[in-house]
Amino acid sequence: MDNILDMILTADPSQLSQIKQAVKQREEILLQRTLNDLMKGSKVKFNNKTRPKYLVGLEAEVTKVNAKSVKVKIDDSESARRYGHGEIRVPFSLIEVA
Repeated sequence: MDNILDMILTADPSQLSQIKQAVKQREEILLQRTLNDLMKGSKVKFNNKTRPKYLVGLEAEVTKVNAKSVKVKIDDSESARRYGHGEIRVPFSLIEVA
């Protein structure tokens, strides 16, 4: 891992562009894997990109899978505060399979 970080720190602008593109492609592959695993009833949890932060790590159950998002019902409604009542729509980028 240190070798990769050293490469990034010493990369020229052209190489940085290639690194960014590779990272983006990898993120898309991982997102597609998540999408393939999701279905109604799946358990998911909110990742570190989620705002407000008190939702990070909370588990939820998928109630509907849409083209770009999912509807979920959060298991611990008290910890979810105002989001704990009913279903909420969440983009795929904010969840991971629990």
